[in-house]
Amino acid sequence: MAAILAGWLAIFSLRTLRRRSRTLQLPQPALLEPADQAHRAGLDEAELIVARDQRIVIVHIDADGRHRIETPRGQ
Repeated sequence: MAAILAGWLAIFSLRTLRRRSRTLQLPQPALLEPADQAHRAGLDEAELIVARDQRIVIVHIDADGRHRIETPRGQ
């Protein structure tokens, strides 16, 4: 019984390793433009660009999925 379980474990481990190696060989998706990223997050493009330039920002996510970016005081 233990030999059968070990065999199944070996088979599924090899399948997982093969699937992982194939996934790592896929090309990275193209980056979204800032306007597209802002639109998907429900932000203004200028607000997103300003937030990226800050070292620390606080992002509030509303119940409807909208994002609001706040800069901490003193920055």
